[in-house]
Amino acid sequence: MTKAKKCENLIIVGGGLIGLSFAAMLASLKIKATLVDQDKILSKKSIFKDSRTIAIAAGTRKLFEKHDLWKKISPFVEPINNIKVFNR
Repeated sequence: MTKAKKCENLIIVGGGLIGLSFAAMLASLKIKATLVDQDKILSKKSIFKDSRTIAIAAGTRKLFEKHDLWKKISPFVEPINNIKVFNR
């Protein structure tokens, strides 16, 4: 059996929900990564660009809790009480 090689360079492409979550989880494991996105991730334009509602499943919440991320985002979480679906 071969030994797993230590990852020296890891690049995450995309600063959306998945990219940012993955980068945060890797950071919680002390794994360094570079996150690249076409926009400045922390700019006001980028932060308010996407106004979609995101539903987080119970399994995803458990994963966020495992990596100590849920307590950081939970103050911004609220239930979806009403939803309209449009067929385009």
